[in-house]
Amino acid sequence: MAGTKYDIVIEQGACLDIPLTLKDDSNTAYDLRTDQVYLTGVIYRDYDQAVQATFTYSETDAINGVAKMSLSSSDTQAMEPAYSSYDIFLIKSDGCVDRLLYGMATISGTSVPLP
Repeated sequence: MAGTKYDIVIEQGACLDIPLTLKDDSNTAYDLRTDQVYLTGVIYRDYDQAVQATFTYSETDAINGVAKMSLSSSDTQAMEPAYSSYDIFLIKSDGCVDRLLYGMATISGTSVPLP
C-alpha cells in the first residue's frame, strides 16, 4: 500500500494529534478491539536522520478503526527547529508493514512556555 503525503507544522511546546481511520485493502475499517494492528511513527531531522520525537498511538473509536498519533508538549518543546520529515507506519498481524503517512514536518521555533 502506498503512503499518503501530508505535510505538518509543529509548534514547539504545543501538543499535536493526527487522527487516522485504519482500513484494510478492501477499504473496511479495522476493528481495533480484535484485529492485531498498531501504528508507529517518528519525526527525524533531514540533515542527519536523527530522531526528533516518537509518536504515541492511542485508539479513539476502536470498533470503527479510529486512532490517533500524538506528541506531547514536552516532546515538541524538545524538538530542534530544523528541516525535518516524518513517517507513520501500520504494522499488521501478519508482520507486513505499510507506510500510511509521510511528509515534511515544519518545526516552528517559537517556544510555548510550559507550566
